[in-house]
Amino acid sequence: ALAGATRAVDDAEQGFLAAVGSADRDRLRQILGELLADRWPSVVACED
Repeated sequence: ALAGATRAVDDAEQGFLAAVGSADRDRLRQILGELLADRWPSVVACED
C-alpha cells in the first residue's frame, strides 16, 4: 500500500510541476522543506 501511495504522490507531483524546470523544482522542494521544518515529520518534509 505504501509503495502504491508513494507512486501516486510522485505521479501527481510530476504532473503538477511539469511546466517547471528541474532546477526550479529542486529549489521549490528546498524552500518547502525549510517552511515545513519542525511542523511536519521528516518523512513528509520534502526530503528525498
